Amino acid sequence: MNPFIQTSPIACKTLYSRLSFLLDNHTTPKLSLSFDTIEDFLVRALYTPSSVPTYPSVSTGLVPNESLDEVYSSTRDGHLQWFVHSHKQDVSVPKWICSCATEIFFEGDRPDILPDDDEKGLISSIIQCLSRLPHDVRSKLLNSVVVIGGGAAIPGMRSRIQTSLEKAWKQKFKITDTEDKSLFRFLNASPLEATFQGGSLLGDVKVKGLVEVSREGFNGSQGRGVLDWSVVGGLGEEGVEESKRKSRG
Repeated sequence: MNPFIQTSPIACKTLYSRLSFLLDNHTTPKLSLSFDTIEDFLVRALYTPSSVPTYPSVSTGLVPNESLDEVYSSTRDGHLQWFVHSHKQDVSVPKWICSCATEIFFEGDRPDILPDDDEKGLISSIIQCLSRLPHDVRSKLLNSVVVIGGGAAIPGMRSRIQTSLEKAWKQKFKITDTEDKSLFRFLNASPLEATFQGGSLLGDVKVKGLVEVSREGFNGSQGRGVLDWSVVGGLGEEGVEESKRKSRG
């Protein structure tokens, strides 16, 4: 299966970066942000809307941080009060940040753009991966999709992926709603279980001297010390591409 792996640099680490920018520029009063502070807001306030927002004409896959306020201005609906434990104070945060920060996973899926590979949206990446598979393997994977990782715990994330994936797949293969109302089957998992499923699977592999990452180590490195599972799974980024090249040859 290694030749069919599809990786993307747009993951929770990128979400943290965007959220850091938004909180740094749109909170009142301004905060001195730490990784723990950003994580607290992510866990307690973020959600993914079920419907796709109306995007402006932006040439790149990802909306630049400096344009986020303008792009998502139509979603303004007041402010919320966020109590920051580390500062022992309430902070005012625009509510649009809560619903639009996670759009970083989907902005590269817009049909009117051709993003670079490193700006491709989550749905486009999944479809590209599935399209590479042999038909017999693909049909099995369509019925056993698992959303894992920290992002899986964000309310609305799983349902948004499923809805967007169904729509994009039907458009790609020109399938009408009457032919099949549900092409993908997402395996049920509670948000807490989904967060750790990937780590649990990887823990079973134990390759190349991989060691566990403690919570203290993760927080201390702000998540930078955690590698993608496809890298620690035995190939590495260069190995994944080399395996793909050999399979095409």
